[in-house]
Amino acid sequence: MELKEMHEAIPFSPITRLSQNIGATDTIIFVDNVSAFPPGPGLATIGIDEDAETIRYSALTENALSGCMRGIEGTAKDWPLGENIARYFTAKDWNDIKENVELLHKESQKAYCTHAWNGTVLTITTQSGSSSVDLQGEKGDSPIRGVDYWTEADKAEMIQLFIDAMNGTIYGAVDADNTIILTGIIPDGTYSVKYEMENGTIIDIGDMVKDSNVYYSITNNLTNCTNGNRTIKVLEGDDYSATISANSGYTLSSVVVTMGGTDITSSAVSGGNINIAEVTGDIVITAVAEKIEIVNQIPISTDASGNLYVGTNGEKGYKTDYRIGVGTGEEKAQTGCCVSGFIPCTGHQTVRIKNITLNSNIGYNGLCFYDSSKAILHGVSLNDEVIDVSDDGVYSFMPGEFNTVSENCSYIRFSCGVISSDTILTVDQEIV
Repeated sequence: MELKEMHEAIPFSPITRLSQNIGATDTIIFVDNVSAFPPGPGLATIGIDEDAETIRYSALTENALSGCMRGIEGTAKDWPLGENIARYFTAKDWNDIKENVELLHKESQKAYCTHAWNGTVLTITTQSGSSSVDLQGEKGDSPIRGVDYWTEADKAEMIQLFIDAMNGTIYGAVDADNTIILTGIIPDGTYSVKYEMENGTIIDIGDMVKDSNVYYSITNNLTNCTNGNRTIKVLEGDDYSATISANSGYTLSSVVVTMGGTDITSSAVSGGNINIAEVTGDIVITAVAEKIEIVNQIPISTDASGNLYVGTNGEKGYKTDYRIGVGTGEEKAQTGCCVSGFIPCTGHQTVRIKNITLNSNIGYNGLCFYDSSKAILHGVSLNDEVIDVSDDGVYSFMPGEFNTVSENCSYIRFSCGVISSDTILTVDQEIV
């Protein structure tokens, strides 16, 4: 059973606006306020009338919806700067909900069965109005398909039928060999399970074995992070280990573990790693990851005197119509170029730059390294033949990669065709 993807809503559907013109094929949509949308994947509607366009985005960036599928509802088209965009409740939302509810209701009808228990054999008889019940496995076309190849959903349904048949006095599981294991107030022993079709056919499903072991539950209360161990129960006395990992763009701020209601964090948790030598009670893992605040170094770059670097037109951290000389490290007037101020960075730190445009004259794209007194150490050309560039256009490098002189770097400056307020430069931080 495959349900339609449903998308998160946001209270009151706040309206924001496009911060750039977009074309009909654009897959990145820049907006004034990205907090007006829930985390991706999600839906958004551009426009406010019957000519509107609903899109699906896969993720949010700092100022845009990315990975967009256009024309989910309406027609993909060009939209101007300032057009309204919001997370409205759409016809697609309603139709997907309706289809999922109808499908779930249809599936639930298949589990209405009667049961007979004679102390040895559990017989399950369908009342679904057809000659089969939903126990489809992974192969075969018979009314009960591949009973030795049940899916996880089929196993869970069968367990619930057993529990119902015994008035809720047992609970059960199915092991890796598809053996039904029941625990509860039934005598020790092995019991056979049979399934009776409406046409009278009896199918032997297999044995169920009483399991007297005690199991404890694993509960995960996770915010912006995941647990690499998907186990939901563990045998009493066994060990348990897991690794909690922050989602992309987040960092773990706290991991708390209780067992049997007692806080065992101090002995069981190290960073994001959880290790419990002997499980003696239900485990509850509560972990929170917080969003990493990206520090853009360009607006806070400085001049040679240590003051904030301000362009001739009031630009913060860069100057228009200037470039850097890679031989001298000095800025010089050059139409069609931009140059940054001094940015603190050592030879072994990783620098990442995004949202720049290189000048068509390769010699005007420069990257210079300076010592602690801001004297030039070395200069190179800023281009993709010298510096790594990712698929999403992020330039990354360490000053010490270029030569032994630049290992002693304390500051960097760069120039290219276009630096703007959208340009981001980080030191030892991923750009997400």
